[in-house]
Amino acid sequence: FDLGGGSLECLTFRDRKIQQAVSLPLGCVRLAERFAADPHGAFSAAKAAAIALHTREIFNRSSFAFSLPAGSTAVGTGGTLTTVRTITAARAGRNLDATSTHLSVAELRALLVELGALPLSGREKIPGLPPARADVFPTALATVIALAEIGGLTAFQNSLYNLRWGVVAQALE
Repeated sequence: FDLGGGSLECLTFRDRKIQQAVSLPLGCVRLAERFAADPHGAFSAAKAAAIALHTREIFNRSSFAFSLPAGSTAVGTGGTLTTVRTITAARAGRNLDATSTHLSVAELRALLVELGALPLSGREKIPGLPPARADVFPTALATVIALAEIGGLTAFQNSLYNLRWGVVAQALE
C-alpha cells in the first residue's frame, strides 16, 4: 500500500507477479479537505471515524480484495509510515535507519490519539514531523488505520522503496 496526497495505491503480488493493482481516491490531502477542512484545531475521534467509514465505503465499491489472512503484516510505503518512524527516531535521539521498519497498528493508533489532541501549532513542533505535513498527518494516520482495520492487518512493514522504484527496477531488468 502506498498512501499519497491524492490516492491510495493497493497492490497484491504472488510469485513476483502483480495480481491486483487498484488506485483509490483516498489520498490524505483529498480526505483532509473533506473531513478536516480546518486543520488548525485538534483532530477529533469523530473525524477519524468519518474517514474510516468513507474508506470502508470506497473499498467496498472497489475491485480490491484483501488476500492476506487476518492478523497479517502488509508492506506500506509513502510518507505516512516513514514519518511515524522519523518521529520515533527523533524521540529516541536516533536517525531513521536505527528504527524498526515494523509498525504495529496499535502504535499508529496511539500516535493518532496523541497528535490528534494537539492543534496544528502543536503538531508543527513535533520532532520528526515535517511542519508542512502537520496539517494532513492525522488524516493520513486515520486512513492507514482504517485500511488496516478493513484488511484485518495488525502491522505494516515500512519500505522506503515506493511503487515507482519497483516499476523502474522492473523496467531495468
